[in-house]
Amino acid sequence: MNDITISLTNYNFIIPAGKNILVLSNYRTGSTALCNVLSKLTGYINYEEPFNPLRHSPGKQVAVLLKDFKKIIKLHPDHMPQKQYWHEVFENSFIIGLHRENFVHQLLSYIVAKKTNNWVQKTKKCDPVSLDWLTNENIITEAEWLADRCQQYKECRQLLDIELCYEQIIVDLGASVFCIHNKISDYNETVARIETLLKNKYNYNE
Repeated sequence: MNDITISLTNYNFIIPAGKNILVLSNYRTGSTALCNVLSKLTGYINYEEPFNPLRHSPGKQVAVLLKDFKKIIKLHPDHMPQKQYWHEVFENSFIIGLHRENFVHQLLSYIVAKKTNNWVQKTKKCDPVSLDWLTNENIITEAEWLADRCQQYKECRQLLDIELCYEQIIVDLGASVFCIHNKISDYNETVARIETLLKNKYNYNE
């Protein structure tokens, strides 16, 4: 088996022969689409999120690790596998980090996805989303939760072989089977509202 060269619009890197691919990412960073693109480019099997406790049992997690053929696994920092599996997950993988620069855009994407329970989209057609229910308390609660996840991701950076940025791979993600979610009608106004709220409460500045 040979090394595989990955060429994206703003990144070029090599997956060493014999290595699996681990995408270590945060929420709403395009990680699902990236795994799909990587699967197309490499021919590796995409197992998505086997360590998500809401999706798979421990037995399913172990079954994925035992697969002989090369695989792609997506991992959120708050879904770390049990330590007895770390060697198989980390040592046998080329680890790609994926983050998003704009926290407010990431936060709004998370809020909408959580409210609609629509985390991935395979069609550009979707029902309009109303944010009439979105209170300042809702925003603060979700912002603090997501900020904790971002901090967990930062603490994992020492594990990475390469780090990608969502804003720098948007064009490449267009090759996946997934679509970027349509923005809500009052998107810019809601972004400004969130920015003002976070700035006033936390002296936040994007």
